[in-house]
Amino acid sequence: MSEGSQTIESLLQNSSIQLYVIACNIRSAYNVGAILRTADGAGNTAVVTAGYTPSPIHPKVDKTALGAAASVPWCEAQLEQLLAVKNVVHVGLELSPRAISIFEWEPPKMPIFLYIGNEVTGLDAELLMTLPVLVQLPMNGAKNSLNVAEATSISIYELLRKRLT
Repeated sequence: MSEGSQTIESLLQNSSIQLYVIACNIRSAYNVGAILRTADGAGNTAVVTAGYTPSPIHPKVDKTALGAAASVPWCEAQLEQLLAVKNVVHVGLELSPRAISIFEWEPPKMPIFLYIGNEVTGLDAELLMTLPVLVQLPMNGAKNSLNVAEATSISIYELLRKRLT
């Protein structure tokens, strides 16, 4: 465990956290930093790094996050450990035939684990089969996806907005 991090068990004790962004195999430290900045801005959000995702205390993450690792609850965890957590809804953000628009999905009134994947390959196929819910951002232009940090930012605010309405 890295300096400043918590455990998933300790994060789950914090009832103010409504959304956990599970960053799976993100390559770019700058994307992780941008996600931390959004989590700080939105509030009620924790960041969990899994796989080879850079830690929030990595110098390049910190450069982009502008110190958000100090204000955003975070931890490092294994996917198997996260998937075993009960009393949360496990949701993947991925372009997939089985994914529904994040703007149409109505989340249950329980904490959300939002899994986001690698910038090029997305979420692993095995993980996609495991997740009970997949959501996506509608793409209406020539490109079929957004940068992972941008897509995560939109998703964080949309999911928390639904909690307030």
